[in-house]
Amino acid sequence: MVGHAVVIYANYYQFPPSGVIRNGPVESRMVLWCRKGRGSIAVNGKTYSATPGQIFLLPWRHHIIYRAADRQPFELAGVHIIPDHDPAVVPEFEVAHRPAARLAGHPGRRDVPDPRWDPVIQSDLRDRPGFASLLEYVVRRFNDIEERVAWARSIGPLMVQECFRLAGPDGVGRAGNIPPPELQRLQRYVRRYMDRAVTFSELADMAGCSRSTVGRLFRTHCGCSPTQWIKREKMEYAGGGTPNPILLDQRGGASGRNERPGILHPMLSSGARRGTL
Repeated sequence: MVGHAVVIYANYYQFPPSGVIRNGPVESRMVLWCRKGRGSIAVNGKTYSATPGQIFLLPWRHHIIYRAADRQPFELAGVHIIPDHDPAVVPEFEVAHRPAARLAGHPGRRDVPDPRWDPVIQSDLRDRPGFASLLEYVVRRFNDIEERVAWARSIGPLMVQECFRLAGPDGVGRAGNIPPPELQRLQRYVRRYMDRAVTFSELADMAGCSRSTVGRLFRTHCGCSPTQWIKREKMEYAGGGTPNPILLDQRGGASGRNERPGILHPMLSSGARRGTL
């Protein structure tokens, strides 16, 4: 069913001070991240702090309340995905945010239940620079694409794969089970040097602790040894990781103009819609 996934909406939204938005049940899987500022989101009754770099994967038919801080209100970005869109139905680029929405309950729009992403997933996007670049590319290109239907259908399966990768088979990305800072530092170190071997001893030296402590960190929070985790990451990097978003655009640029091929576009907000989330 991943092959039938479609991106139906993507945008940035700058909240005013103390701004509040309520939506639900939202008939999409949403990837939501904080670009700057501060605030909170309440998803299905549970509240999460949203600060720069925090990313959330929200379940199908989620209820959400956005609350921006009164000082430095957040700017959020979101991508809405229909996991199983009827291939015989032409996608409409509109989100069913409430029961009265025109497309609410549309038979051509279906979820794909999966334990990897059924709960709220929370993680740090700064640990996933490839996914971060892909997300920014999707938002920027959503309103600047000539053949949007074909593009939305081609990018949808990749988005779902990256969401599953972020969630992880061990549920590390699940809200409330964020890896401790020391483990996150080690993971960032490994991902920074994917082109060379990183040894167990090297990780211990970097963490300033024993090899057994490093091993315990990985087994407790990742469900495997450091060696197994590194091997898995390298396999994903080599065979199934996020490609350079520029390569997805055959015209050679994140905005389709004035870009040098092969250079990731910076995370700028120009050129993207600022409508509803």
